[in-house]
Parts: sequence; structure tokens; C-alpha cells
Amino acid sequence: METYLENILQNKEINKIVIYLGSKVDNKIFKQNEISKEQFLNIFKSYQIKQSIVNFYQAGNKIKTDDKYFKMVQIEDPDIVKNNSFEITSETDSLILFYNYSELKSHDFPSKLEYSVEGKINTIETNFIEQIKIKLIDEKYLQIELTKDAYMDNTIRELTNLIKLITPII
Repeated sequence: METYLENILQNKEINKIVIYLGSKVDNKIFKQNEISKEQFLNIFKSYQIKQSIVNFYQAGNKIKTDDKYFKMVQIEDPDIVKNNSFEITSETDSLILFYNYSELKSHDFPSKLEYSVEGKINTIETNFIEQIKIKLIDEKYLQIELTKDAYMDNTIRELTNLIKLITPII
């Protein structure tokens, strides 16, 4: 996984990486593992944790969460995103998705009539390091977000440490 990420990160379009942990059912289906809020809090008890319940609106690749407006375009180029699932243990796999993330002004967000997804999301999150954010979505799904920066080789090493830390509970 480390080598894969290091090679992919040379692509200038990619500035956000999202990793899901679960099991690969087949080549087209990935099922996320569930983790409890208590397990999450126990692992990250020495980290600053923030919980928020936000209104979520999506229109295509444009997203609004309360007062944040942004665009997340998933990179789907088959030359870049191939073999993006890795075995972590005999029971746990990871699925890596790549995005081009950019902030939007509120007037760039579509009107309510164009929303394709609307609802509330309960998020518990912490920063493992500045570039790695761990989120527990709706108190059951773990999501790891990496923000691309100049020191990605260090970030990838820290990601490996994080996965070793959380693997026993997943």
C-alpha cells in the first residue's frame, strides 16, 4: 500500500485521499467494517476529539456541510486508480479513493431544487497528525482522510502506524 500511494501521489490532480476499512466482497463490492464509538474513543483517548452533527447537502460533486462549501471530484482514471484495495489482515482490507478537493463560495453551490442527497451526519473526528484525519461517521464507519502536502512520505509512514494501531479492533 505504501509504494502504491507514493507512486500515485506524483499526480498533481490528487490532493485528498480517503481510506475505508472493511472487506472486499468481490471486485466491485466493498463492505465497510463497523466500529463502536467506545472503541474509537478508547483508541484515541489521548487525542483531542471533536463531535459534530451537521446538515449535509450534495448536488453532484458539490457538497455543503453547514457553512462549508466544497467540491470533491473523485479521480476515476483507470491508469491511476487500479488495484486500489489492499489486504491489511486476513479479515480486513482497505479501499483507497482519490479526490481533487477545492473550496467553493456559497454562491457557487446549487439551489435546493438540485440537491441529490440531503440529511444529517454525526461525525466524531480527531487528527492523528496534521495531514491525517480520522472520522467515525454516524458512530459506526471509520474513515481516514489524508491531505496531500510536501511531506507525503512522512504522512504515509504515519498512516502505516495508524493502521497498526486500529487494526486490532476492526
